Amino acid sequence: MVPSDLMATFTKPFLRSAIHSVRAKKPTEGYNMKRIGLRMIALLLLSGIATSSCAQQDTLSWDYVINRGWSRPARLDSLATVHPRMLLDSARIEILKVKISSTHQFIWSGIQGKADSYLSLSPRENPTSEDDTRWDGDAVPWLAMAYLLTEDSKYLDKAASWMTKVCGYNTWDGNHSLGAAHCLMGISLGYDWLYHDLTPSQQTTIRDGLAYFANAMTGGPTHKERYLSNHCQVEYTGLGAAGFALYGDVDSAEDWIRQAYNIFDTAYKISGDDGSSTEGHQYFGLMTEFQMHFNKMAKEVLGINFYKQSEWLENMGYFILYCTLPDFTADNCVMRYGDTRNYTYVSHGPTYQLLNLASEYRNPHFQWLAMDMFGRDIGVTDRMGWANLLWYDETIPTVPPDSLPTFKHFEDTDWITSRSSWNRDDAVMIGFKCGPFHGHAIQALYDSMSTFHHLVNGHGHPDVNHFNIYAYGKWLVRDDGRSTPKHTHYHNTVIVNGYGQLGEWTPEVGSNWFDRDAVFDAGATSRIIRAESDSTLDYLIGDAENIYRPEAGLTRFQRHFVFLKPDVIIILDELEAERPSKFEWLLHTDGSVSKVEAGKFLITQGDVVMDVQFLLPAATADDNSTQLLKVYPAENVEKTLILAVMHPRKTADVPAEFNLVSPDDSTLTIEVSVGEEQRSVTLELIGWDSPVGISDPPAGNSPAPEKFSLYQNYPNPFNPSTIINYSVAYPGLVQLLVYDVSGQLVRTLVTGNMLAGDYSIVWDGRDRAGRPVSSGLYFYALKGGHNTVISKRSILQK
Repeated sequence: MVPSDLMATFTKPFLRSAIHSVRAKKPTEGYNMKRIGLRMIALLLLSGIATSSCAQQDTLSWDYVINRGWSRPARLDSLATVHPRMLLDSARIEILKVKISSTHQFIWSGIQGKADSYLSLSPRENPTSEDDTRWDGDAVPWLAMAYLLTEDSKYLDKAASWMTKVCGYNTWDGNHSLGAAHCLMGISLGYDWLYHDLTPSQQTTIRDGLAYFANAMTGGPTHKERYLSNHCQVEYTGLGAAGFALYGDVDSAEDWIRQAYNIFDTAYKISGDDGSSTEGHQYFGLMTEFQMHFNKMAKEVLGINFYKQSEWLENMGYFILYCTLPDFTADNCVMRYGDTRNYTYVSHGPTYQLLNLASEYRNPHFQWLAMDMFGRDIGVTDRMGWANLLWYDETIPTVPPDSLPTFKHFEDTDWITSRSSWNRDDAVMIGFKCGPFHGHAIQALYDSMSTFHHLVNGHGHPDVNHFNIYAYGKWLVRDDGRSTPKHTHYHNTVIVNGYGQLGEWTPEVGSNWFDRDAVFDAGATSRIIRAESDSTLDYLIGDAENIYRPEAGLTRFQRHFVFLKPDVIIILDELEAERPSKFEWLLHTDGSVSKVEAGKFLITQGDVVMDVQFLLPAATADDNSTQLLKVYPAENVEKTLILAVMHPRKTADVPAEFNLVSPDDSTLTIEVSVGEEQRSVTLELIGWDSPVGISDPPAGNSPAPEKFSLYQNYPNPFNPSTIINYSVAYPGLVQLLVYDVSGQLVRTLVTGNMLAGDYSIVWDGRDRAGRPVSSGLYFYALKGGHNTVISKRSILQK
């Protein structure tokens, strides 16, 4: 029993963090309060026994987890002399022999073709890299499965010679890393599946090789304590597989199984429950393709069902489903963040992960997506694509996700995806991220620890308040993928005084990977404080004010992200610093950026474009490369608002028009017009105490106009265009609007913050939809601050 005074010592910081995360949202804003309460209790208990100052042992330390004892499951002993026993048994092999000619034939054809390709290949003579040894291990299950289901000796002979050669290597990539894990996994399956058909000499060579390299793995894997990293789970799946294969033959096998079980038991207990990954989809795929095998082996050989114990596993399929692009293809299938290259899972599924989850949870949506991906050649012959055959259950129906919400908030990582519809061809999809790179559940554990543990690895990004936009089959705003070194300026967020977020590359750190310690040492975090969604819009607010490097001097950064469905995005940033500062607003695209006029830009990606307009700030300067839009307000301001509006569309579609109306100290209202449709959105500022859009006058000797003035247009009458001159008395929000005689808005000619001075604009006689207006009388009005000047009437002569 932990003494109460010691318990208080470590519970206070944990409770403070947990309560803070709960208070960040109202109960009506999407959190399941019962779930949060249960998680707080579970993490509290775990953190209590995980703190060495409060108990005799630290249950998150590597030594404790690896050496923790267990009660050997009786089922394991009952299978000690049975082969095959890993993922397949004799009865299931006979069932599959029948199914590969009927319900499973479409999967089997790819497996046999891949096995045939290995017949003309051989393991490397002198493997020198991790990728070499991984490839050597991955080949074996394809050949072994082909033999089991065809009884053709050519597959057996090749698999046996392959395994004996690889087991004769001096090293499997250092013997305790990813290369070793792939070899342990693949060769263990081959040994188990082909056991009765191997010669005694082959059995001995393979068994001795597996035992040697498995024992080497226990000497110190590459990612100690990083229970939630792909490396740790991949490596210990390999070790566990060796244990399952050699149990009954090698005394150490039980210990390998026990260690692997302890790793996964710990990982599932400390993970969040939303199914998301902090590493990005590529490494998520690598981790889960191994993890699924251990889960299945634990269920079938140990009688331990992680699928019933882990809410993270139950929700994992939704992470795949909601992050899949509307019109996905083999080389463009996922909305990426974290370390994900090329918008794909890069040879790591996810068809077999989805089929595994569909069969365990009887989920028809997972089954639908797996089948749809299979038809698009995704995951068919990936590293572990042979698992598709094992986990496909033809009795589960395939149901598309049309009935599911189009909005999904993964609350542990605060990663949000939303789409205008589940329609394939004309959907707009967004991604928004504002969570800690390691997730809120791990953040709570870190806050409670008296002894620091590395529970995650370096596949995070300095990408807080970052967003993606995918529309009509094109990437318009995108993540940087697996670029190194990790730096904030690769993301669609804000740089302050030349500095980015904690964890980014610095000369002092030198490493190209994300610097986890910089975040942990600062006790910093980030979070989404508002996440509301209905059929018409999503309204998100991300709080990133304490995740920036101290040198930046940032004291406020709330990003409002509004997705006005189906195709308008509004972003408002509230920024404040402790000293006069330079704020840089960044947008990266796979298209090309061109400037239309001051404050207006066009992103072009084939037959899709996106209009980008800045309604605030007070001044903009453009420093744009082909695929980068960089905008910043006037330098040396302590606080500013940046308001950007975006409209992705097909090139032939009518562009949207935006008006900023009725700003005050607490709200901004944006009017949006797309063709004949008009809508408005009101954004609620958080603690803003300055007049919106007002800044200090610029330095200089040029006298500013004494008052707002609007002059008569010329020529008048006109056809087809006319010039309007006007004067702005002081910096701030300015609008120049054209109305018809009934008072209806015809066109917004100017909207945005402007410095004091004299200006001129041309009206081409067209309305908001780009159509020529009819002959008649029109009025135009200049609005600035609290001033409104109504002009003389303007006459259009045709």
